[in-house]
Amino acid sequence: METNARKTFNAEFSEEKYQSLLQTIEAEFPGQLDFRVAESPVFIDRLFKSKLLMAANQIVDTLLHPDLKSWTENAIPDRLRIPGESPHPHFLAIDFAVCRNPSTLELEPQLIELQGFPSLFGYQWYLSQLYRDVFSISDHLTPYFQTLNDQTYVQRIEQKLWGDTPKEQIVLLEIEPERQKTRLDFAITEHLWGIRPVCLTQIYPKGNQLFYLRDGREVQIKKIYNRVIFDEIDRLYPDLQLPISLQHPYEVEWITHPHWFFRISKYLLPQLKGPYFPATQFLSDVQELS
Repeated sequence: METNARKTFNAEFSEEKYQSLLQTIEAEFPGQLDFRVAESPVFIDRLFKSKLLMAANQIVDTLLHPDLKSWTENAIPDRLRIPGESPHPHFLAIDFAVCRNPSTLELEPQLIELQGFPSLFGYQWYLSQLYRDVFSISDHLTPYFQTLNDQTYVQRIEQKLWGDTPKEQIVLLEIEPERQKTRLDFAITEHLWGIRPVCLTQIYPKGNQLFYLRDGREVQIKKIYNRVIFDEIDRLYPDLQLPISLQHPYEVEWITHPHWFFRISKYLLPQLKGPYFPATQFLSDVQELS
């Protein structure tokens, strides 16, 4: 870890500053914070960064393998097969734990979870700036990899979400977004990129097109920034009546298509080999239990 940055942060930390951070969130996005905010960022050094990049690049190389879809075809439930799957996911989220190698005693990343699904991309951008403002973190430190910065990060995601599509024809799709714990990220997403959160129950079809009401006006949906985890619907919303048929080929682009949530998940773990991934195999492939 980056010890100098840690020492400086710890020396300057106070409960008053932390409360100021929380108060800023409440003032700018009233009533939207519904989870604990970490008191501190994690400061990593160049060596640990290089290990993270090696692990992430190995995952990406696996995702680019020509057999990826055949490996993961059984991961998609038949009832959730939706037309219009993209060749690749638009987004990828990877979670690593910070562990100590028992042999070398060096810190290293260990994969916890990976998803072909958008995560808290607005909130992470916002929180990194709050940390910097409230705790006076050095400009020499950055939350981004490679050449990204606060501005280019926003622009890169904007390119994926917008393209040449009018913002009002893009929706952030969730179920009861106003009740989700991640609604702060939804609010920041709308603030940054102008994409409004819309409940799955509030969209409706006309022929092959999808629509929603925006400020009383009927607006066609061209792109769906998908935040719905479809396999949770039966468990969390057993009485929910879907207004659309998931099997119908609507004229809409999914960002990211729901299939990628299933393909890039624990189902892919057996294909990942190396020091930063847990040794994994399907139970059906186990020949002998020890």
